[in-house]
Amino acid sequence: LIYCDLIGLKRVNDRFGHASGDRTIIQAYQVLGGMFPEDQIFRMGGDEFLVVREGVGREKFQESVEQLKAAAVSSRCWLSIGSAWCQAGGKSFNDLMNEADENMYENKNNIPTENEGEELDNILTLNDEDGNEVEFEFLDLIEYEGEEYIILLPTEESEDNDEVVILKVEDVEDDPDMETYVSVDDEDTLNAVFEMFKEKFKDEFNFIDE
Repeated sequence: LIYCDLIGLKRVNDRFGHASGDRTIIQAYQVLGGMFPEDQIFRMGGDEFLVVREGVGREKFQESVEQLKAAAVSSRCWLSIGSAWCQAGGKSFNDLMNEADENMYENKNNIPTENEGEELDNILTLNDEDGNEVEFEFLDLIEYEGEEYIILLPTEESEDNDEVVILKVEDVEDDPDMETYVSVDDEDTLNAVFEMFKEKFKDEFNFIDE
């Protein structure tokens, strides 16, 4: 069993509304479904998920747990993940659930409140051209012509902060595990990425065409 808790969901709901919270839940399910397309996945409550994997050896099972943790981080889907494995008939389902649940909460307590500038509720803190820190809500990751672009929304409320920000994702040369975000100067690229974002979230946002 793999037991997951979606970290920061209440904060997302309280700060940005339930539509944003729903997107976070869907994102978590997409990460789990992408990792375990042939296994049973259950939503156990508002922010908890259970994956039931059968007929998988211990080593392969543990490897899949580590792969899930990496996939969750790369997708900015903040999950506390606990797991429990046994041979067929070795433990009762309730015992496995309790073990996975305990491991999940132990993992949750060891997760820092921030991860390289990112809060666990999908908030990015970036520096503007003057060196000032600015907070953004991470909305989505769009792939276009072989490149990745992040869609951000400023968290500070003002008349000018209702427009999304689109940045290109680039790897850091000296550290392949790190990434940086750079502005996009090409208007055609910006428009194409934004149109893809609008189509994807046309039922979630009220887009206003200027």
